[in-house]
Order: sequence, then structure tokens, then C-alpha cells
Amino acid sequence: TQYITLPDSSSVLLNANSSIAYREDWLESSERNVTLNGEAFFDVYHTEDHRRFLVHANAVSVEVLGTSFNVLNRRDRTQVVLKEGEVMLRAERSEVLENNITMRPGELVEIEGDNYVQHPVRVENYTAWMQDEHIFEGTTLAEIALLVEDIYGVEISIKDKSLLQKKFTGRINRGDLNSLFGQLEKVFQLSVERKQQVVIIK
Repeated sequence: TQYITLPDSSSVLLNANSSIAYREDWLESSERNVTLNGEAFFDVYHTEDHRRFLVHANAVSVEVLGTSFNVLNRRDRTQVVLKEGEVMLRAERSEVLENNITMRPGELVEIEGDNYVQHPVRVENYTAWMQDEHIFEGTTLAEIALLVEDIYGVEISIKDKSLLQKKFTGRINRGDLNSLFGQLEKVFQLSVERKQQVVIIK
């Protein structure tokens, strides 16, 4: 993870295996455009001239003036969780969203393909990574496997597909991947074997 201060004093906390990009003449542009790959938490500074701040994430852009929010953009899935303020989601392509989506604090919007969901969530569960934690609440083993692959750069192999929908609830320190695997072994009576960068769960 890494903190970055943008030229307008907005701050970004990048999650592992994530990156942002913006133009060298960013401050001179009429809009503040940032492209995200991965996951980041943005705390956006509201400029005196009310210049828009746009985060481009796959098929949508997140438009704000000044607020704080989390954006996840991996595997053709974009997820936005709003902590404070107000944001608007605009489709980069018309087939993704017919209309712009306005979000309120405490809401999540997740877009995958041409489908989206919008509902209230516990923001803490989606920003726990900022405090070096993972909070799982009824999270399937399939979702946990994807998270581990994206964040830690290991490959998860689960041959028994019936295991994928098992749900786990718990709070785990991000720095202790072995603790997560140990909890999964106990809760689901699994065997977790690690061979270099491949983790076999059965």
C-alpha cells in the first residue's frame, strides 16, 4: 500500500497491486482526471474554482467535487463505496448504464458487465484494508480466493467447486495470510497446502 498526494493536495491510498495515472499538465487542465487500475481510497480536495475530479475505472467514471470514497477496479468489475459527500457515476459506454447514478454516503454501487447493483453497506468492511485488516461478512470462498490472488499475487487452486459458495465471517490481519488460511481450515475442515506461489485448498 502507498500514500500519494496529488498536485491539488488530494490524497490517495493505493492498495496492493494497484496503480493510478494522470497527465503531467494535470493542474492546468479544466478537469482533474485520474485513471485507476486496482483499488484506492480517494480523499478529494474541493478547489476554489469547483473543478471536477474524475476517476476513470473500466467502464465508468466517478465524478466528484470534494469527498472521500473507495474504488475497486479489477477483473472487469468496478465497485464504488462512498464514505462522505456525494459522487456521480457516469458510463464511459452507453450500454453499461442508461443513466448517471448519484450516490449517497454509506452506499455501494457495483458494476459488472452491463449490470449494476446499488445498496447501503457498512463502509468499514470495504475500507478495512486501510487499517491493514480484512473484514469478511458472509463472504464466499470464491470471493476470498479472488481477493487473495489480486492482493497477494498467489494462485488459488480449488478443485472441489462445492467449496466455492461456503461463506466465511471474520476479521483478519492483512499481513498474516497464514492466519486466514488457518481460520478457513478450522471453520470448513479444509486442507490448505502452499507450494511457492500456488495455494491448494481441498
